Amino acid sequence: MGRIRNLEDSTSHGNSNGRKLVADIMETALLAGDPYNSIFELARRDGNKLIFDCKDFEAYEDPNSGPAVYDLDAFDRIYVFAIGKGIQRMAKALEDLLGD
Repeated sequence: MGRIRNLEDSTSHGNSNGRKLVADIMETALLAGDPYNSIFELARRDGNKLIFDCKDFEAYEDPNSGPAVYDLDAFDRIYVFAIGKGIQRMAKALEDLLGD
């Protein structure tokens, strides 16, 4: 699903080719900066394992470099605590990744 909700209305008149080009650029930028998508670059699920692994998110020369693997069978519940503007989208991504 795209982030621009009025795409058809915005590109259906005037210089529609130019408007579509600008809308494509804006859509790409919005998706690239969406914290929801960032979670899927950082985390993945392999069966009952939750794996956080992305060199781009690691601190320079981190002594604990490499994937962090969590066995979901070892946890009864998972709580997400965070502060910031993007946390709702990040929490939604984790919810979608983990499921029930």
